[in-house]
Amino acid sequence: MKKTNLLTVIILVISITSPLQAQLSAIGNIKTEIVVPLSVIETQQLNFGKISSAAQGGTILISPNGERVNTGELSLVDDQFSAGKFILSGSPNSLISISLPQTPQVVRLTSGGQELIINQFISSIPAEGQLIDQVDGKVVVSIGASLIIGNSTSGPPPGLYIGMYEVVFMYN
Repeated sequence: MKKTNLLTVIILVISITSPLQAQLSAIGNIKTEIVVPLSVIETQQLNFGKISSAAQGGTILISPNGERVNTGELSLVDDQFSAGKFILSGSPNSLISISLPQTPQVVRLTSGGQELIINQFISSIPAEGQLIDQVDGKVVVSIGASLIIGNSTSGPPPGLYIGMYEVVFMYN
């Protein structure tokens, strides 16, 4: 009987350990990092300044570095123009990118329905993105665009034109 019990134990051990020899286990690692959420504050409006328009119209371009150039029959009346500026705060040394409006935006005459077109938005953030400052966790982003004043018999009506545009900032 002892031989039978011993033989049974040996067969049982062989049958249990044989399939285990074909298996292999490993330990995987898990990692995540919680970063400071992005926040943004507009510190300066995109402002094309005061313009005098003729019937032929034209274009005003504001660059991200704040230069203003006009084409066509437009006269620049003042020097109170500016690129749009935002201060972006986030996780230091993180790469961010921006998505600008891809469709024309409008500014509307505050006292009526007349509209002017704003397009060709451009930012100071390069295409490959920009790092958030290591020291203070901030970056200043400038936005430029083109204002189009089309041809008309009398030019657009005088008055204040206002509008909005949306930019999207994201971690890369």
